[in-house]
Amino acid sequence: FGNILDAFNKGDDSEAQSTINLLACLYVAVGAQMALTSFAQTACMSAVSGRMTKKIRELYFKALLRQDITFFDKHDQGSLASSIMETTMVIQDG
Repeated sequence: FGNILDAFNKGDDSEAQSTINLLACLYVAVGAQMALTSFAQTACMSAVSGRMTKKIRELYFKALLRQDITFFDKHDQGSLASSIMETTMVIQDG
């Protein structure tokens, strides 16, 4: 940032203009790189959270299948299905 202020104090206007243009382009490039990196980070985190959610649902379903039949007499099947969906959505959303 200080380089831009120094460019305004140069005696030659064309040299100051070219320095300011160069620094402005560099700031635009840094901004574009930050946007690209942010997009890549969000995309990767979404993919990882989706895979984790799928794995958790599979493990939960396998655990349900290992339960005795009396377990399902005591618990409502609808609440079991909705609890896993709600819990994994919270995990996936962060």
